[in-house]
Amino acid sequence: MTHHERFYATIKNQPVDRPATWLGLPVPSAEPALLSYFGVRTLDELRILLDDDIYPIEVPFHDHPSNHIACAFRFAKLEHDDTPDERTLTVPGFFENYEDPADVEKFLWPDPANHIDPEEVLRIVKKVNPDFVRLGIMWSAHFQDACAAFGGAIDDVSIYKGALTAEEILDNYNKGLNTSVRSVASAHSAQAFPSPFTNNFSIKSDKLNNSMVELKLFNVTGQLVESRKLSAENNTIIVNGLDNLNSGVYICVVKAANNETVSSVVVKK
Repeated sequence: MTHHERFYATIKNQPVDRPATWLGLPVPSAEPALLSYFGVRTLDELRILLDDDIYPIEVPFHDHPSNHIACAFRFAKLEHDDTPDERTLTVPGFFENYEDPADVEKFLWPDPANHIDPEEVLRIVKKVNPDFVRLGIMWSAHFQDACAAFGGAIDDVSIYKGALTAEEILDNYNKGLNTSVRSVASAHSAQAFPSPFTNNFSIKSDKLNNSMVELKLFNVTGQLVESRKLSAENNTIIVNGLDNLNSGVYICVVKAANNETVSSVVVKK
C-alpha cells in the first residue's frame, strides 16, 4: 500500500497491511540522541528509515519572542521566554480570576493575518515529498491552552461519543470533581519499587530519617484512597496489604518530620 492508501484506510477502519504511523514532533533537545540511536543525520532521513506515512508541517507563525504556532496565545501572566520547549501550563494564567464569559474579550487575541504568510506556507508544503500524507500542524485550541489560560492542570478527562446538551454540560460543571488540593512545592521525589506492584511496595529515601512517617495514596483524580502511619527503617518504608487497590497509577506522599516525599506507583492486578 502507498502512504496515502494506508493512511485513509486506517482512519476509515478498513483493512491495511500495517497501521499508518508517523514519527510525531520530537522536541529539539531529544533530536541528537534520537538521530544517533538510528544512525541518521536528519529527521527526514529518520522518517524514510521508519517508512513513516505522515509528514507534519508546522505552520510558520511570526510573533516575537516565540515565533511558534503552539505559543500563539500568550496566556501566561508572568514574563518569561515563551518557547515550545519551556512553556509551562501551571503559572498564573490571564483568565485565572475571571468568571464572567464577557471578559473573554479582555484578552488580546492575535489576528492570524498579522502572523501567518499564506504564500510562505504554500512554499513549505510544495517542498515536501507528495508521497507522504502532508499533515498541517495548526495547534488549535486544546486542553493545554485551557490549562495555560487559567493557570492550572486538568486531572480528569471524559470523552463522549456525541455532543452534550446545554443541560448536561451545566450539570457536569455543577458536579465538579471531589479532589484534594495540596501543595508539594517543597516535596522531594523518591523511587518506589517494585513498580508495577500487586500487593506491596517499598520507598527508600534519605529524607525518611528512620522515624515514624505518615503515608497517603491518592488516585489520579486526587482522591485519598489509603492513609497509614509507618515506621521507617534504614531510610526505607515497606507498604503491605494493598489488595484493595485497583490497577492504575497512584501518587504516594510520605511525610516525615519537615520533609515530604512524593512518588508515583503503578498497581497491576
